[in-house]
Amino acid sequence: MLHYKEYDTDGTTVVYSKDATYDAAGNDTDDVVTTKRSDGSIWVFTTHNDFKAWNGTAWNGQYWGGSVTHSATTVTKGGVHQADQDSDSQYNYQWFDAPGESWESYTSNNNTYYSTLYYDQRQDLTEANIHDGQERDIYYKENIDGRIVQRDTVTNSNAPHARYYYHGDIQVGDVSGLRCAVAQLRPGKPTTAPAT
Repeated sequence: MLHYKEYDTDGTTVVYSKDATYDAAGNDTDDVVTTKRSDGSIWVFTTHNDFKAWNGTAWNGQYWGGSVTHSATTVTKGGVHQADQDSDSQYNYQWFDAPGESWESYTSNNNTYYSTLYYDQRQDLTEANIHDGQERDIYYKENIDGRIVQRDTVTNSNAPHARYYYHGDIQVGDVSGLRCAVAQLRPGKPTTAPAT
């Protein structure tokens, strides 16, 4: 069990707390997050995480190496259940050297959103097919180190495009739409300045 608290400026009023429960494998199975909002209301988010695949009747199938397969959250405000704030997320994986997420869904307030992810034979992310009320496909290209260097969104007339530039392990610049940023590498003084 892990207990964490943050206090208001008076030093005694708890405005945020989290209690986490772990299983024998070290997986965070249950969280209770409590927040005190500026209006004085107390919100409690209770989340249960599963780490095995759905086997047709329960989340008790294949273990995916510590990756969350299902997460369900219930929400209360002042002790009253807020059903429209509850959420349920599901995740599917394909196995590489480690689990690679291949599909996810998020359901809240009777709306379900989902995304499907595709990889190439090098296990690099190549495409994300997103359905979240604004359907779109995002295509990716990665360099030899597995860093995304190109991101193109299609199926949308104002779709953004982005390019990312690296020097060693450091991102030194990016171009996205009409925006361009270049990191100026100076020993001890990394800065980012807009390019003209």
